[in-house]
Amino acid sequence: GTPAVSNGKLVVNAIPTGELILSVLYCIDLASNSVIWQIDTGTDTLWSPLIVQNVVFSNYDNGSSFAFTTSARIFALNLATGEQLWYNNDVVIDHSPVFANGRLFFRGHNLVGEGGTDENVGLLSMDANSGRVLWLNTFFRYGSALVPLVVAENGVFGPSYYRGN
Repeated sequence: GTPAVSNGKLVVNAIPTGELILSVLYCIDLASNSVIWQIDTGTDTLWSPLIVQNVVFSNYDNGSSFAFTTSARIFALNLATGEQLWYNNDVVIDHSPVFANGRLFFRGHNLVGEGGTDENVGLLSMDANSGRVLWLNTFFRYGSALVPLVVAENGVFGPSYYRGN
């Protein structure tokens, strides 16, 4: 996975030597090259972690029986200690989140939403402090990923192949 660096620490998802598909989120001290903490992240989770101030956002993937799909659940950790701040088992995230204005944005599935699948898949906005879903836009329900995703002062922007009215 692509590492993130902050406060003298490098955080990266990797597959440990000797493993085939199980992955670990490592936090490594850049000065000493020693592992500060490590967290199991399930099946082949090599997405980029996101660091905002002293919080690491990443995901745990239980694996899926369908090709090219994920069952990744998002969580937040304390950067210094690896202590879990929150974990949301009710939301499946399809790619690394983007942070802006105290919120996380990503395409995913709200597993506890009302209605059928079409009403519960799309672009999600989540409170970064609590992991609570704030809103879901179903316009982006089709397709397996919404990357690159850019959040700017006047909106949330996805790839140009999403064209609508």
